[in-house]
Amino acid sequence: MPLGALVGARPFPLLAGVPLVGLSPLLVVVLVVLLAVAARTGGAPALVAVEGDALRIRPRGAVRVWAFAGPLDVPLRQVLAVAWSAQPGLPPGVRTHGTALPGVCFLGTFADRSRGIRERWLTFANRPVLVLELAAGTGFTRVVAQVADPQATCDQLQAVLARA
Repeated sequence: MPLGALVGARPFPLLAGVPLVGLSPLLVVVLVVLLAVAARTGGAPALVAVEGDALRIRPRGAVRVWAFAGPLDVPLRQVLAVAWSAQPGLPPGVRTHGTALPGVCFLGTFADRSRGIRERWLTFANRPVLVLELAAGTGFTRVVAQVADPQATCDQLQAVLARA
């Protein structure tokens, strides 16, 4: 094969007729479809557990990537209130890190600096959530996370907080 034939060759023969500029919208569409499929078929995007004297909130699976978030450890003494909600509503202010697709998901950090609010959301649309109100100094004022059973998790955490 002559060297000139290799210079213009593309690594993927299936994309031989597609201009490289046309790939970016295609990539965005594929990513949005994958996120929507994960929202409809996947389990809860977060796992909340008490480990020692701390509450650990862990994004699960691909949610870590979409939310740009790792585990969050909060000392139990800094958890002010725990509740669950059938309708989570909308995050405050603007998204500072993560992914927000109204009607699909709110994953990441949302803030309203004028009111001093900074929240982490790990939710898919229109599903019950666990709501944690946190004390100042934790980095967040509230965490809204979709877990497998928000009502049972809320009852367990309230019992743990009552003992602490």
